[in-house]
Amino acid sequence: PRDQAMIMGNLENYPAAPVQICSIQTLYSRRRQLAQLEPQLIIYDECHESVAPSRRKVLKQFEDAHWIGLSATPTRHHSRGNLGLLWEEIVRGPKYEMLIKKGHLVPTRVFIPTIPDLSGAKVGGDGEYLQNADLRKRMESRAIYGDVFEEFEKHGSKRSTIVFCIDRAHSRGVCEAFVQRGYKACHVDGSTDKKERDEAIAKFKCGEIQIITNCKVFGEGLDVPIASCVINLKPTKSLVWFRQSLNRVQRPAPGKRDAILLDHTGSVLRFGYPDSDDIEWVLE
Repeated sequence: PRDQAMIMGNLENYPAAPVQICSIQTLYSRRRQLAQLEPQLIIYDECHESVAPSRRKVLKQFEDAHWIGLSATPTRHHSRGNLGLLWEEIVRGPKYEMLIKKGHLVPTRVFIPTIPDLSGAKVGGDGEYLQNADLRKRMESRAIYGDVFEEFEKHGSKRSTIVFCIDRAHSRGVCEAFVQRGYKACHVDGSTDKKERDEAIAKFKCGEIQIITNCKVFGEGLDVPIASCVINLKPTKSLVWFRQSLNRVQRPAPGKRDAILLDHTGSVLRFGYPDSDDIEWVLE
């Protein structure tokens, strides 16, 4: 008998397996079918999303189960939503200093080459900057755009690099600029075909591609330890997004001594330095 099974797409179900793995979307869409399993324990990864209305419906469906939530950033985007409404207790993990000392993370060097003028930039109902042409224009100003490549060549030109951009046009433009400078780079976004995206990530993992630009893709979940440089070109008001995106390059790999953040948005000044400014998270 199998001890675990994955509930996904057209995969065959094994309801007798004591451990079932699925996405939160699947858990919700198949909630009636899965409720018959009467799970005793549900482990919820990235649980800072749990207070979103659609996620709360899932928890309500399985309210008799015990829940354990996992998150590197236990707060809602833009601090909207109280995790204390759903979760009873927060168990704080080790601080960055200890994780680095134990070899679970690498230290991060931070550079803030240029701080953009975001005065008057519009903010949406979710509290985040609107990802529009105005914001892109601010980040494509001559001062910032020139600094992007000058600072990269100064600090990270040999590193596998992830670039966070505002929107699809911005990401494609930055990618093309890197290609014109002789770097092997590619662009992906939320609408990129899954097979194409998986191929790009595979090439990035093996070093065939050095730079991968993106928008709305790699804020969470990407596991590529070889990456050791982040170029942040996406202004944000979200502590969650900022910390999660930076986490992409803090994972250890053979020969990897540190990570570099080239922050062209000034977000570090808003949210703190990743290694030294630990946050005392609270559910409220």
